[in-house]
This record gives sequence, structure tokens and C-alpha cells, in this order.
Amino acid sequence: MDKKNKVSDLYKYQPSNPLDPKIPSLKTDLSEYITNTNDKESDSFKFDNVLINEDETLLNNFKKPNQNTKQPILIKDLSIHTSYKNIKNNVDDKNNNVINLDSENFKLAASTVMPDPNSQNSLLKKTTSKRIYGEIISYKNVKQKMIDLRKDVRKVLLKDEIEQIVKRFKHRIIKISTKSVIIKEKKYGYEFYKNNTDGRYWVIALKFEEPFNPKDKQYLTFWRGNSFIGYGLNTLTECLNKTEELFTTGVTGNVFSRDYVINWLEEKKRFITAGEPKSFTWKEYQKIVSWYKLNKIWIHVKEQKVKDYEDIMEEIKQKKLKGELISPLLTLQTKLIDPPRKAINIYAYPVNKLEYKGDEYVKPENKLYQIAFSFT
Repeated sequence: MDKKNKVSDLYKYQPSNPLDPKIPSLKTDLSEYITNTNDKESDSFKFDNVLINEDETLLNNFKKPNQNTKQPILIKDLSIHTSYKNIKNNVDDKNNNVINLDSENFKLAASTVMPDPNSQNSLLKKTTSKRIYGEIISYKNVKQKMIDLRKDVRKVLLKDEIEQIVKRFKHRIIKISTKSVIIKEKKYGYEFYKNNTDGRYWVIALKFEEPFNPKDKQYLTFWRGNSFIGYGLNTLTECLNKTEELFTTGVTGNVFSRDYVINWLEEKKRFITAGEPKSFTWKEYQKIVSWYKLNKIWIHVKEQKVKDYEDIMEEIKQKKLKGELISPLLTLQTKLIDPPRKAINIYAYPVNKLEYKGDEYVKPENKLYQIAFSFT
């Protein structure tokens, strides 16, 4: 059998049982019947006031009703919309040859819940389509687009809003401007501003160049994956509460200190650390920051009251100068102890000072500072 015969047989296929309920249909399981017409001269019949010819492809598998019999012909091509319309109106017009429906047989179909045309979720609502069309028109308006681009992302903060932030995070504030307030908490910082587009108050996590210098603040927005760590809320109070939550939970809150800087050795280029933090004054902290910036490649960390490799080597050196006998166990001990570790994962942050010099909390000299190392 060639391809042409196969194709022709495909279109000639007819189901063995046209009334088989397993045949897919967009209709309900209820049957619709059409009455026979009394007009002998007509070669067509009307369905929902639409004239359907016998030659149309839609009904090419159905024959014209016999003039001598009055048996109803089952039509399976009725649409759901037409069925519902006939059920609603209960059409009974024999002169126009329209479907006559028995309301008792269509209680299930009549109880069908149709979409609410007034719903905000309606896809066909005219107001929604007009709004979408208006957005497309405004997007294509290059002049309006350039005007919007000139707008600043941040709104000017009111004096009451700045005072509310200062009152909550007084000793953490390191910068105040007309459009934003920046604070520092342990390893990360946070920026507050009001968005000019959506009108919400935003808090965004920041990463500083550590140990940070309050005179020369360098920071970037803290990103994790393809998004930055930040939240936009409707009120400033909600924004401040969310910030305190970020201090303890989430990515920015999972910061555990390994040890704290209590001193530094400029000649040996060493940080001296301990388990308890020490607060430095602004002058002391400024010296540490300047010294670290110049020598950060060679700086190592030395733990207080713990003998390390350098201490043992210094002890051996002193014994040699005195001519004392060096124990073989001491030499073996130098091979088992690790050398001082590199000064990595360091961060600094301002802490609360009981007595401030006035109300100018932004000034760095009005704060105390602590330096810590976090776990890798």
C-alpha cells in the first residue's frame, strides 16, 4: 500500500461506535438533541440562530434529517458556551428551528459556576487589558522613560525618620546623609533608604574593606548568588525590626568570633589575640588600621599565653647564646607545633560607649572599636 492510500484511509476512518462514552469531547456528558424541521424546501437547519449547511466540513459526518421521520439526531459538536447560553435562556422556538432543552435534564449543567466578569483576576476584563496596553504605550514612550531614569532611586529622608534610626542604632551609626543612613554590626553593615519607585523603606546588607576605616569608608552591597541581601518594607518600624533580626539570623547573622585582638606588635608584625574582646579608642584604632594597611601581607596572629613555634625557637636561641644544653624533645616539639596563622577573616566594628561627646554620633572619635577574627 502506497502513502497516498494510507493518507486517504486515515481520513476515511470512522469509529465503530460513535456513541462510545470514552470518545473525548469538550461537552458535558449530557446529550443535546435537535428537532426535525418541517420545511421540506430547506436543505439546511439553524443552530443557535446560525445557519449551518450540510456541505460544511464541521458536520460532514452527519446526514440531513429524514423528511418522513421525526427521530432526533444527536449532535456532538455543540460548544460549552452555546450549551450554557441555551440552558440559561431555556430556548423553545420551533419556528426558528433552535434547540429545545428540557430544564430538568440540565440541572447539573445549569449549576455550573462561570467566571465572574467583574473579578480582578479576569483575563478578559476590559480595564485590565486597557491598563496593560497603557503600560506598553508608556514603555515605548522614550521621552517619559528618560525622565524616569533621571529620578534618584533614593528619596530624601525626613528629620524624624533619621532620628528614629539614630535612636535605635546610636553607637552603630557611621554615616548619615540626606538620603541614607549606614550602620556597622560585626562583620557586615547595613544601609537604610527610602525607594523613590515603590515608596518602601529598604535595608541592604553591606560588605566593608576590613578592618574598616570610618574616615575612608569603602563598602559594597552584599550579594549571595544572583540577589543582594535586602528587604523592602512598608513602614520604617518594620524595617528597623527586620534589621535587628538580620543581626542574629540569616547569612549576616551567622558570624561567630574565633578570638579578639587585644594588642599588636609593630616590629614583629603580629596581632595578639585572646578570648575576651578589648575596646580601643579612636586614636589607637586609627594606628592599627594604618599599620595593617601597610603590613597586611606579613602580619600573623599570635595567641596570648600559648607557646607557639616562634616562642620555642626564641627559647632555643637564648639557650644557645648562654651555652646551655638543648633537649632533643624541645627540637622535636618545634616540628609538631604549627607556625602562627595568617591574619584572615578579620573585621572591626564600633561598640557602645557610655559617655558620648555630644549628640554627634557619626564622628568616629565618639566611639570605641573592637577587632575580631571569625571562623572560616
